[in-house]
Amino acid sequence: MRKIIYLVTLAIALLFYSEQVVAATIVVDKERLQIEVNEAPKKPLVTRSTELQGTEVSRDFYYTITEDIVHDRTYEVIFHVRHSKLLIDPSSFTVKVDDSAVKTIPLRQDKLSQSVTVQLSKEALTKGTHKITASFYGIVKEGVCVAPGNAGSWLRIDPLSSISLFDKAEKAWTLADYPNAFLSYEDSQTTLIVPNQASLTTINQAYQLAAYLSEHSEQDVRIVKESDREIVRGSVIVVGGQAEFSEAYILDVLKDTEGAEATLRILTLENSDSTYSVPALFVTAKEIDHLQKGVTLLTTEHLYSQLVGEVFQVSDLPVLDKLQTSEITFEQFGFNTQTLSSQVASTSTYYIALPQLQSEQEAALKLILKKSATLSEEIERETELIVTINDVPHAVDIQKLKETSTDIYEVTIPVATNTLNKSKLTAIQFEVTGFQLEDPCETTNERYWLYIDAASSLTIPKQEGALTFTLMDFPRAFYHNALIVVPNEKTVRVDEMVQLYKSLMINGQSADIRLVQEQEISEEDLQNYALIFVGAVEDFSMLTTHTNSILYTEADFLKQGLLYQAMSDYAFITRSFWQENQPFMLLQVADTPPMNASFLEQLRQVNQPVNMVMLTKEGQLITGKQEQQATEMNEVEQSSIIWQAIAVFVLFVLLIVVIIYVLLKRRKKRYLTEEKND
Repeated sequence: MRKIIYLVTLAIALLFYSEQVVAATIVVDKERLQIEVNEAPKKPLVTRSTELQGTEVSRDFYYTITEDIVHDRTYEVIFHVRHSKLLIDPSSFTVKVDDSAVKTIPLRQDKLSQSVTVQLSKEALTKGTHKITASFYGIVKEGVCVAPGNAGSWLRIDPLSSISLFDKAEKAWTLADYPNAFLSYEDSQTTLIVPNQASLTTINQAYQLAAYLSEHSEQDVRIVKESDREIVRGSVIVVGGQAEFSEAYILDVLKDTEGAEATLRILTLENSDSTYSVPALFVTAKEIDHLQKGVTLLTTEHLYSQLVGEVFQVSDLPVLDKLQTSEITFEQFGFNTQTLSSQVASTSTYYIALPQLQSEQEAALKLILKKSATLSEEIERETELIVTINDVPHAVDIQKLKETSTDIYEVTIPVATNTLNKSKLTAIQFEVTGFQLEDPCETTNERYWLYIDAASSLTIPKQEGALTFTLMDFPRAFYHNALIVVPNEKTVRVDEMVQLYKSLMINGQSADIRLVQEQEISEEDLQNYALIFVGAVEDFSMLTTHTNSILYTEADFLKQGLLYQAMSDYAFITRSFWQENQPFMLLQVADTPPMNASFLEQLRQVNQPVNMVMLTKEGQLITGKQEQQATEMNEVEQSSIIWQAIAVFVLFVLLIVVIIYVLLKRRKKRYLTEEKND
């Protein structure tokens, strides 16, 4: 009897298990989507650049294999590295697997960027956790030791470094595999599918997600419609409102998600012959307006790092800090708590987009620190923390720091707003001096360290009065509330829109963007948003009354020193015609872009106060004159001179009045004296 019960229970369990497997796999006909993928998928090894500084520095990476792998194909780890041009022989880069050296390459001055591919052996593919060690040995002068942290001896591991994926043939995909499983590489491209008649709200969210993944990939995500016959060479993402889709294979997936506001679901997508399979992520919503919740979750690292399982229903999202207040914490621009020491004497450079600030004012950089007990005023060595902001150093005497609470030190550094305005992206780096031994060839345990807390902050003064805008303000002036306006009739290339959304990202974070057609704009939108019109002036009826304020004609180009006939793409920026504290930007892109030249990528690099740039048909970016900036400065200077002249004149008049008054008083006094004597 027990055996019968056991067999029945086992049969039910197997039936349930098989239903789960079926539910996690969706079959699509080759005539609709033909799957052709690389048989050696990979994932990123690092999410951001990792820098090794000094003479001998190592970094460990770990991977876990749940079951022994049959050595049926090549599994490998690929390092993309760059190094200082000051390095000489015998500088080298070595890769170890489980503490066994596998490959060493020389670092030469004639080859500053290299790719290092290491095939994983059978022993490295056994069940368990394995370690990969990247070791850097740097020499900048023969016969001389280099102090740890020396700025001239460095090697950088780029984010394109990768490692083969393991175990995917044996287990189902889960949401924890996002975003790594949906990044595009040179030999695999992610495809994002939208409904045939997708609303602008859906398209906007598709652009947001595609731009985010493209920013972290080797090539951009491709966006197609659900009815397109496509060859898929990578992962698949489906984005849209539940009522917008019509394809059968998508509707089958949506049956189980009809009641949710927004749903994330990951499955395995394969053809009927099961030759290949890829992960498929469905991002859907019952109401189109709720689709943003799912996409926000997938474009915010703090949120998607918490995802687990195969299905996640989104209702309310946590409130996230945004760079909208005058006090900006280090954590908001990607700075995590760090400890500097004799081995790691400096941090990476961090970038933050700040609004345009009034000149001749002060911002405040508040640092929350801890330091080693040996860093007291009694030691003879001089130690400093140098904060470099836009290439301007600001020094802090570490030994004279005052303790504000137990083991906590705070210091506030005044920073001139002129320094913050020097570049469109404010660069901040931290470095300690005096931590290294006087003899760099001597090795010892670390004696000094300085801890920088991510709760440190930068406080900027509030902006008063109307703003002026130049292309130095792109993308920072559009990051928080951009309204992208497209023509009612004409269409804009999908790949160019993905590039635009990418170009508006800052520190790897998506901008707050709405996408509308011109006919949908309200008066409230014109007052509250930074505006980007994508198209020619003639495409927008609401710009016809402002053509005198827009540089777009051949005559305007000539005045700017630009040849109109050579133009492929161009951008113009000025103060909004409807709200003086918001920018207006006109962006015109050609139907056929120049080869090997992305206008929007180059536009982000413009660091001059100009209002107009163009990309030639040969792919060269040319900037216009700085006339508007110069005119505004001249007006300010002339106004200042006039007021100074008025002030001098008033003082002169007052001086004459005082002199006359004194003379008259003396004369009157003399007259009274003479009269009294008589």
